[in-house]
Amino acid sequence: MLYSISEKILDCAGYVAAFFISPDAINFNFIQLGVVLLMLIAIALVCWFIPFIFRHHNIR
Repeated sequence: MLYSISEKILDCAGYVAAFFISPDAINFNFIQLGVVLLMLIAIALVCWFIPFIFRHHNIR
């Protein structure tokens, strides 16, 4: 299951990286992994901010 999730993440990163650099480039895999890292950081930040967004402020 983790393998299929990682394949989907790499496929998505490949599509995103293809917008900025040609897939025929020598370092495309390196750039693709960089895009994966940025995507995972963005997802982690969104998950971290969700409690702050829905937190109820107690105004007294």
